[in-house]
Parts: sequence; structure tokens; C-alpha cells
Amino acid sequence: MMDLTNKTLTDILNDCNQATLVFEKYHIDYCNLGRKKLREVLPNKTQMQRLQSELIELLTNMGQSNINYSELDIAQLIDLIRTEYHEYLRQKISELTQLSQRVRLECDRPEIAQVHDQLMAIFDHLAPHMVREEKVLFPYLAYMVHTVEKGKVPRPPSFGKVKMSVSQMLEEHRDSTEKLNHLAAATDNYTCPDEHKPLLCEYYCELHALDRNLRMHMHLENNVLFEKARAVEKRYLDN
Repeated sequence: MMDLTNKTLTDILNDCNQATLVFEKYHIDYCNLGRKKLREVLPNKTQMQRLQSELIELLTNMGQSNINYSELDIAQLIDLIRTEYHEYLRQKISELTQLSQRVRLECDRPEIAQVHDQLMAIFDHLAPHMVREEKVLFPYLAYMVHTVEKGKVPRPPSFGKVKMSVSQMLEEHRDSTEKLNHLAAATDNYTCPDEHKPLLCEYYCELHALDRNLRMHMHLENNVLFEKARAVEKRYLDN
């Protein structure tokens, strides 16, 4: 059997994007532990064997739509994150806020108020974070790469160091992951508590989709974009 234990979580996700589904099943935090090897994040040998079998099955049967994100350059990654993840989040902040308020009014269940509050906390945390990325960090990264491609040395950023800005973003992503974990726990991993209520089931389904999108979003920034950005800064700006 193929041995994946010495591959990093990021390398596995580059080989098979759908590996997120397996990592989710085994509660593996690929967003914040993407540089770790598989054997480092799942020491249980029995679980490791099952997980590897599931990953290998995905790798064997995956289609042509897989993207090796490590092959994308910084400009392509920024464009992907903006169009596929930031725009999605903006849309869901509006749509899910309305849906959550409606569910809270129409579904008389004790846990709904807690779920609503946790969802709003996630949105309140991520909205300004996303603006800082788009208004400050991403424009500088695009400028830095464009300047390097022209054979010149980029000027240092007004915010100090890329690696310092990235460190702040990583910390905020860890906070976001913790908030998502609380939401998942409050919803019993997004299991609808009453399948006879379509609105409630729609709500839980939407929350699950949001969770998956946000985790992949943070993974791409943490383990691909930010790694590339720090490497460029180290080569051209660190003295």
C-alpha cells in the first residue's frame, strides 16, 4: 500500500483536494497544521491505517478537476482567494445572517440562539480581517512579486515586514478555527436535530458548507500563499 505518513497535509491536499473530507472526518486541523506530516498529526496506528486507505481510494479515483495549489504563483493565488473565497464569504455573511435570524424566530429549539451567536461571532471576526488582507497585505504582495519579476528589489512594506503581517493573520486564523470548532460542536457536526423541518435542515447544511469553505480558505492562505510570500521576502528583502 502507498505510504502517505511522511507527506505533509499540504502535499496530500495538493495531490487530492478532496482529502479535506477525510481530514474533516478524523478531526485533523489541516488549516493550521498543514506543514506537519501525516504521522505527526495522527499517532493512532489503527486510525492511521483506515485514514490512509480512504486517502488512497480518493487518490485512485479522483477526477481531472484537482488543482495542485503549490504550482500557482502568488498573483494567481490572490486572485483565486478573492474570487472563490472572499466573495463567497461576503455573500454568505449576508445570506446566512438573514437565514439564521429567520431560524431563530421560527424554530423553537434551545440550541439555536447559541448557534446564531457563534455564527455572528465568526462573521464579526472575519469581516475586518478580510478587509485588511485585501486593502493592505494582498496589494503589497502583488507589488512585491511584480517588482521582482521586473528584476528590481521591492521597497519594504509600510506595515513593516511581510512575515510580521503574516504572523498576525495566522493568529487570527487560529482564532477563526477555534470559533468554527465551537460552532461544529454546538451543531453536533452540523447534524440537523429535526429532519422534519426543512428550514432547519437547510440552515445546518449551509453552516456545514460555510465551515468547509472557510477551512480550505484558511489553508490556502496559511500553507500556500503565505509560505510563498515569506520566501520571496526572505530572498529579496531580508538582510
